[in-house]
Amino acid sequence: MRVWRIVLDRPPEVVARLFDLLDGVEQARAARFRDAGDRNRFIVGRAVTRRMLAAAVNDDPKALRLQVNPYGKPELAGDRRHFNFSRSGGTGLLAIGETSLGIDIERARPVVEKERIAEQVFGRHERVWMLGVTDPERTARFFTIWTRKEALVKAAGRGLSQDLRCFDTVWDRHAPVVIPAWGHRWHICNLRGGPGHFAALALRLATSSRPVD
Repeated sequence: MRVWRIVLDRPPEVVARLFDLLDGVEQARAARFRDAGDRNRFIVGRAVTRRMLAAAVNDDPKALRLQVNPYGKPELAGDRRHFNFSRSGGTGLLAIGETSLGIDIERARPVVEKERIAEQVFGRHERVWMLGVTDPERTARFFTIWTRKEALVKAAGRGLSQDLRCFDTVWDRHAPVVIPAWGHRWHICNLRGGPGHFAALALRLATSSRPVD
């Protein structure tokens, strides 16, 4: 399993070359972006994802067929390789591995209603941990939980089909997270997302596997 941090803000001539690596659906999606910066970041993220996947499976980047599962999670058709991409502003994270995985990155910023959001989506231990401090540490803990939660949801590939309050990601960080309704065990770790960013990676564990530190 490998993780790459990707600089998404590239010169126009580089973006133009990378655009040619996208398939027709991706190119049409790029054209729908109203903001040029968001459009260019989408192009760079998708093109680099294709390049890295192509290197992993020894294929041509443009020839890869990417699809989405019923919950909207991107997948590589015809291959058991798993990947996930997340971006925040001009920074992207890409993970590729042999098991279901999810990755999330968020830029630190003020969140006025973080306590209300926590009541809606955080588990009991997560809320206690976040509310045990004051700002700015409370905001930092909010994003730590948020990225861990989001990475796990993306790894499971089930969208928001589960009440996110029914499980905690910070009670015991060395123990796998178990969600009976999803039928798997998950390991979550924090990542270095770069200055001013929070990031996390979630991996599905085999039945006999033990999480790594």
